[in-house]
This record gives sequence, structure tokens and C-alpha cells, in this order.
Amino acid sequence: MQKTGVKSNMPPKVRVAKEMILEQAFLMARENGFESVTARALAEKLNCSTQPIFRVYENMEMLRVDLCLRSQEFFTAAMQEYAVKHSKETKSKKNEGKSIFLSMGMAYITLAKEEHHLFQLLCSDVSFDTTYEDEAGNIDEFINAHPDFEVFRDLPVIASLSYEKRNELFTMIWIFTNGLAAAVANHKVRVSNEEIELLLQKAYDAFEHI
Repeated sequence: MQKTGVKSNMPPKVRVAKEMILEQAFLMARENGFESVTARALAEKLNCSTQPIFRVYENMEMLRVDLCLRSQEFFTAAMQEYAVKHSKETKSKKNEGKSIFLSMGMAYITLAKEEHHLFQLLCSDVSFDTTYEDEAGNIDEFINAHPDFEVFRDLPVIASLSYEKRNELFTMIWIFTNGLAAAVANHKVRVSNEEIELLLQKAYDAFEHI
């Protein structure tokens, strides 16, 4: 006698790929900040329950770590693209070092301004230490950890100095650029791109003669 199986009323498990979860979380963080990325809100965007999310990520902190890495990749690529474009527009054979500084500085600050949610997320991540505490006074360690700033190593104003002096100069350049970026991203100051470029020009001229 053939037994009839009992049909389960349980819905099938929804399979959501890690890439889908991370990309949706990135879009949410980019638009409204990481605070908006809750398990419930993310599940709603993915049209699933929270279970598939927690099968991939044990907790939201693990998701935040991956989200910081994803945001850093985006920030790096966008910054390099902007810097190349700006460098072509402003490059001067007379002062190539100044052109590089302005291009990278403008790229960094403009992205902090336009992508302030991602900038704030990256500033909260230890691996993207914008406070410069761990690498203070060591330009090589900082640049190795932050490839975006590789061009600073070859600035004429830095390359011609002693190791100690160029570390000191780089620290001043970094503090000024990151400080201005943070102020812009957090809406502490309102400045146009033209004003930002003028501030960077004055900073470079001042640092060059210290």
C-alpha cells in the first residue's frame, strides 16, 4: 500500500547571494547613511525575510565591515577618476607638484562633499583611519595603507626634502586636506569648488615655504 506524503506548508527557503545583500546595503548606505541599513529594512529591499541575511552575516557588524571595504573600493575608483580628469585640466609643466596636490585634494574633498554618507562610514572604519593617529609622522606607512595617496610620495616639494622633513610636511598636507574634507562632508562649512581649489592653492604655497 502506497503511503501518501504529507505536504509541508512551510514556504521554500529564499536563497539570497552575499553579493546581492552587500550591493543593496551599499546603495542604502550611500543614499541615507549606514544607520538606515537595518536587517528589517534590508530584507524589505531584497523582498525576503531577515533569515537569508543572517545566514550570510552572523550579525550587522560583520556586514558593516564588508560594507566599509565595498565603500572604500568605490571611493578609491571615483577619486582616481576625478583626479585624472582634474589633473588634465589644471596640469602645469611649471609646477607639476602643485597640480598633483590640487588634483588629489580636489578629488578627495569633492567626493567627501558629494558622497558624504560614504565618507562618514569610511571615517568610522579603523582600516580607513582618517585620523592619521597610527601612522602620524610616517608617510611611507600611511601611503602603503592608502594607495589613493601614492602620488604624494613623488611631489617635488616632498621628494627634495629629508625623510624627517617630508614626513612633517606630509602630515600638514594630510591634516589640512582631511580636515577640510570632514568639515565639508559634515556641513560645517559651505564652500564652492572654486573656493576649495583656492584654499588648496594657498595651503600648498604656504607648506612649500615652511
